[in-house]
Amino acid sequence: TADFWREVAEQIRNDFPDLPLLMLPFYLYSDATQVVAFGGKSFHPVYLSLAGESLAVRNSKAGRVVVGYIPHVSKKGLPKSHLSAFREHVMSVCLEILLEPVVVAQQSGIQMWCDDGSGATMKLFMPVLEAYSGDIPELLKVTCKYC
Repeated sequence: TADFWREVAEQIRNDFPDLPLLMLPFYLYSDATQVVAFGGKSFHPVYLSLAGESLAVRNSKAGRVVVGYIPHVSKKGLPKSHLSAFREHVMSVCLEILLEPVVVAQQSGIQMWCDDGSGATMKLFMPVLEAYSGDIPELLKVTCKYC
């Protein structure tokens, strides 16, 4: 909620009272991809793009970066009754690992030098996951409604 983020920002401001605090909203996006070089295996690359960029920039190759991969869990070797729960678990653990640095950065912020044209100044950024986007199968996996 907004109250939660206000409290987090206030705590960071108390720790670094001399630095301007800026929110750094970002999006994550994933989509299953077939990889011919690896024997036709499938996996889900997870892309990150900054929320402040235009849609044209965010959708360009320069506007996003791959931050990780979520493996495809095949049906082989698992009983059908366990497959859905295992896929949910794999997706959840992968996202937890990918977002761990963000959680750490939200506790203390990220200090960066910025040049606004009048000289470089130190600023404090706090990353915020604004949205997770993907095709219907990926979104259903993230919400664990279907795996």
